[in-house]
Amino acid sequence: MDKSPSANEIQIGGDHYKGRNDNDIQHWDIMSKNNVGYLEGNLTKYLRHRKKNGLQDVLKMMHYLDKILECIDTFGYRPMGMVPYSTIELFISQQGYNEHEGHIMYQMCRWVRREQVESCRPHIQALIDEYSTAK
Repeated sequence: MDKSPSANEIQIGGDHYKGRNDNDIQHWDIMSKNNVGYLEGNLTKYLRHRKKNGLQDVLKMMHYLDKILECIDTFGYRPMGMVPYSTIELFISQQGYNEHEGHIMYQMCRWVRREQVESCRPHIQALIDEYSTAK
């Protein structure tokens, strides 16, 4: 009897997973295993911007950041889970994230205070600026 491929073995649309190693940690596995919230998970998913939709994905990160801050201020939204440092470090390394992307990943996976979330704003803005100066 043939075994069906796992969800991690399938890609629907695009080729942003091409060349990945079987040992690479998958974003959705990190978020699910560590009970990271929907908003944080979606924000960090767009860190793939260099492999997908560029500036549009970075603008989506800023939009999600604004939503998280709005939820904190409006109804006391709090983080749900926390990813171990070693997992984040390995993921950042595998993805080849730069300083800005790494900061965003760390903060979204380990925040406790509003200031930690807000600290992502200049890093996302720096990514936006990269696209603006690249033209």
